Amino acid sequence: MAQEFAKTAEEIAWRRSKPGLRMNAGEIAALDRWIAGEDKP
Repeated sequence: MAQEFAKTAEEIAWRRSKPGLRMNAGEIAALDRWIAGEDKP
């Protein structure tokens, strides 16, 4: 994520080759939590 310009799950899901077309709302929310550092081991 240090080299990534997209900072939210919405930006990644819809601007990075459209994975949002295959992701449901829960998966996007999980990605958002991961980006925020809440789901890191």
